[in-house]
Amino acid sequence: MTDKPCIVVFSAHVTDFCSRCGGTVAKYTHDGSKAVAVCFTFGERGESGKLWREREGITVEEVKQIRKLEVAKAAEVLGVEVICLDYDDNPLVFDEARRREVVALIHRYRPSIVLSHWKHEPTNPDHDAATEAVLRCVAHAVQSSPTTGAVYPWPATYLFEPTIPRTEESRFNPDTFIDISDTFEQKLEAMRQLATQVHLMDWYIQYGQHRAWQARDVSANQDIRYAEAFVRHSPWVGNRFP
Repeated sequence: MTDKPCIVVFSAHVTDFCSRCGGTVAKYTHDGSKAVAVCFTFGERGESGKLWREREGITVEEVKQIRKLEVAKAAEVLGVEVICLDYDDNPLVFDEARRREVVALIHRYRPSIVLSHWKHEPTNPDHDAATEAVLRCVAHAVQSSPTTGAVYPWPATYLFEPTIPRTEESRFNPDTFIDISDTFEQKLEAMRQLATQVHLMDWYIQYGQHRAWQARDVSANQDIRYAEAFVRHSPWVGNRFP
């Protein structure tokens, strides 16, 4: 047993958890926390254009296998357990069976922290679908157990950076910044493993610096060089402000 928080990231595609919150997750794994990335799809249709362009005649299953190997390497760099559910992307669809599978995963890991996508992304409907399902499944999961009556407390739920560079269209206004200066290079190394979308590194270097500027402005901590941004979805409960 451990008193370290367990963190579960629900990621529409295999790259998302790494690019959006890889530095934050790495901080938790460094401290001995368990971190799990649940990837709903491999991004085989909507986010693997490089493979389709460069490998004439490649099949969907071949693309999935390449992406599966990439995400396994990235997860290893971050110290994360990865689960690929292979729900198919573009479009990502959740039926009752899939929602029940997500609820079962929440019950299995009992995370104290849940991370997923921002809930309004007109430029990437797979992200919208993922978060709508996740928030509903978290609500189902916290109901008392039908077999034991045990109550699972609401996990602290945060929604991470929407698609860059279209954040303005998504109306994303972060209220939480995590200083990832000490894990940013680890995040980049993980992203290097995701060779199908290696171009994302340039975007997230710039946004890591941009979010750090905002974090410095708010905190007056001039040592913050890179940060990741979130919106808190679940209420805070405590006897002091966090």
